[in-house]
Amino acid sequence: MANELVKPDLKGFLTKHLDAIESVAASTLTPERMVRLVCAAASRDDQLAKCTPLSILRSLSQAASMGLEPFDGRNEVHLVPRWNKKVNGLEATCLVGYPGLIRLATDTGKVRNIEARTVYSKDVFEVEYGVSPRIIHKPTFEKDHGHVVAFYAVAFLPDGTTTFEIMANHEVEEIRDRGKDTDKFSPWKSDFTEMGRKTVVRRLCKYLPKSTQLAKALEIQAKTEAGEYSPTFDSSRPGDSPLPELSTQVINDDGEAEWEWTDEEREAAKMTLFDHMQVMMESGASNNAAIAVEADYAAKIGVPDLSPTKWANRLQGACDRAIAKAK
Repeated sequence: MANELVKPDLKGFLTKHLDAIESVAASTLTPERMVRLVCAAASRDDQLAKCTPLSILRSLSQAASMGLEPFDGRNEVHLVPRWNKKVNGLEATCLVGYPGLIRLATDTGKVRNIEARTVYSKDVFEVEYGVSPRIIHKPTFEKDHGHVVAFYAVAFLPDGTTTFEIMANHEVEEIRDRGKDTDKFSPWKSDFTEMGRKTVVRRLCKYLPKSTQLAKALEIQAKTEAGEYSPTFDSSRPGDSPLPELSTQVINDDGEAEWEWTDEEREAAKMTLFDHMQVMMESGASNNAAIAVEADYAAKIGVPDLSPTKWANRLQGACDRAIAKAK
């Protein structure tokens, strides 16, 4: 069976790169468990088993960086097989489900809960805007509930107030049609209502307080559904997109200036480091060289004598030298 050949290679590859997953994973996740779950899923899913191990590693790391775990039964994040013409094969793509967006929004502590609903033509559905906006939705429980009319999401805030977003079905279809997701494995084809709910939740989340993880999830989701994101690593240098420098210099007890990194900069540095490691691997640098660079610069994240920009520039130089030596 194809699975019996692919699974050991996948497990070995992911186990070999556990450090890469751990370097970006939220503290609530266990990389070893994530690897076990994805390998078990690959043994059941022929299409996932055929995806390149590198694309699975990338997608798994993206999920880990957001604190989400695929294949754990909660449907918060998915690894979806997509056909990539450039490699003439299947690659895994990280797709955040609407339960994942809801969890990331509530994890900020500034949103109590979010509910997403589908409205059918036989439901009673009324909307009022103005100074006291509200929704009245009385769903039918008949077997024939009619066709899909709209989707909406309501955010319940800690102070007892609510805010909501509504999208007509044709608006969701227009977003689907504007994208380039025409792959036969597309969830738009297999789970339209789920994608509709996620689309309206995503639009609502744009107006809610965002953590780094939620902002990352919204970015990945938008690019993936627009067909702009590929898990294949391109030849561009990660350092060409500098880290956001939000840190400030302070004077320590010895009268010397030092940098104070923000949490956002530390998280961005971890992702930048991971991207560099993948480019090094793709470019033929030895595994030992990649591990050495990773260990060196992981230890330098947040050091007071380096600004985030200087850290990124030095990392880029170290990667360039390792790649040049391999050639």
